[in-house]
Amino acid sequence: MRLVPALLATALVTAAAADARAAGFYLTDVGTRGMARGGAFVAAPDSLLAMHYNPAGLSFLRGLHVEADLTLVGMDVSFQRKCPCVNAEAAAMEGFDPVALDAELEARYADNPVDTNTLLPIPFLGVGYGLPWLDTTVALAVWGPNSGRHRYGELPPALRPDFIDAANAMPNRYSGIHMKTIEANLGLGVGFRPFKDVPVLRGLRIGGVLMGFQSGNDQRVHLWVNSALLSPDGPEDPGLDAPIQFNFKESFAINWQVGASYEIIPNLNLGFSFRGKRHVKTSGTIDVELPAKVLGENIADPSDDLVTVQGRNVDVELSTAPILRTGLEYQWPGLFRAEVAWVWEGWSAHDRVVITPKDINFVILGTPQELGEIVAERHWKDTWSLRVGGELNMFEPYLGLRAGYYYEPTAVPPERMDPSRVDLDKHGVSLGASTTWYGVTLEVAFQYVAMKGAEVRDSQQVQIAPSSVASPSTSPPWGTATTTGSTSSGPPASPSRSTRS
Repeated sequence: MRLVPALLATALVTAAAADARAAGFYLTDVGTRGMARGGAFVAAPDSLLAMHYNPAGLSFLRGLHVEADLTLVGMDVSFQRKCPCVNAEAAAMEGFDPVALDAELEARYADNPVDTNTLLPIPFLGVGYGLPWLDTTVALAVWGPNSGRHRYGELPPALRPDFIDAANAMPNRYSGIHMKTIEANLGLGVGFRPFKDVPVLRGLRIGGVLMGFQSGNDQRVHLWVNSALLSPDGPEDPGLDAPIQFNFKESFAINWQVGASYEIIPNLNLGFSFRGKRHVKTSGTIDVELPAKVLGENIADPSDDLVTVQGRNVDVELSTAPILRTGLEYQWPGLFRAEVAWVWEGWSAHDRVVITPKDINFVILGTPQELGEIVAERHWKDTWSLRVGGELNMFEPYLGLRAGYYYEPTAVPPERMDPSRVDLDKHGVSLGASTTWYGVTLEVAFQYVAMKGAEVRDSQQVQIAPSSVASPSTSPPWGTATTTGSTSSGPPASPSRSTRS
């Protein structure tokens, strides 16, 4: 059987649209102390973690401070794909029974939910020095990703005999199998009290961070390059899957954050910070393997390859959210600190991903056909979170206790959700403890985030099935899917160590 050559040209279109979901939301807070308080560490963050939460808090520091922190986040996600899955109108036009096709796929998925649980490290390393002049502190810090990593399992090479059964047992393969997002931030921050000697304004502290950031993504998917209706071996034939590896790395780019903290009355502080929108414009690569049935035909007749792929370079352009934080904290010195915070994330900025192939051609029976620009619609929405947390200081320096809670609705509309980027309404609770000896503080914390399960019945995440190279048509959406998840982080995952002098 010879496949329609145009099928392969659409493999890369689908790959780029699916893999560009790498940009996304943040899973948890940065830093053990901030995480232990449920992220309610905005009003007066007297730590180098102020580089992340509110740079005005740097001005609370005196002398030399060094802080090293590592959090390990484990994210458990279970995904169950359901039907309807095929395009009923297209099925009817070609004389197929869409109900029968859906029943076949439903039976295939029923006993094959998939799960992912991988550890995501979030490091933080900072150094700063507080001067007496205007309570000025200058700090330098580097911190890592607080975004996603999913690993749903492995698939054997397409020509191995066990590939078909393994692929049929992995219904998520058209969205993502391995996904890893990397983010590195390097920030230079300053915080100071500009009106230290002015009675009404002496409680005002301001700060800012100029940061460079670098982000990248690795993702592997298997993409169905044919309509469910064209294969004699049934819908979603794994023999027509095209394995895709997508990678991009952002060159060093600049972003910024500003913040303020004001002591309204003694021991009552109000604070806010704002981080600008990030615009990512970078280059990457997409590597396409031919489907097993095409490989088989090419091997059978190597003198007449149906399809080969030339080139692999693409440009990627997308935007991620600006973030606004506000917090109100009351302190009873030597006894406790309590804060309520509200965080807004403007994920409506992530409305689309534009992928521009630079030199990719499909050579079909000796004739090259160039791949054009791909636009992947995202249409995420703004979200917010409410955070409550605090510290019990009465036993310090020998023992400090922390606790926190937060609630955050998802930024991803249900109809735009898929296994490559799982975000659900979530509740988080956290506990932490610290001890200080000879100027060295050791902190540990544990946070558990429960995500509300979701059943998606009107998915807009569609496959792209070709009718021709120039004019692909959309194949059925994902149909329905049930997703549940949780994240947890804690000892020995989240130690924080700081030295002060």
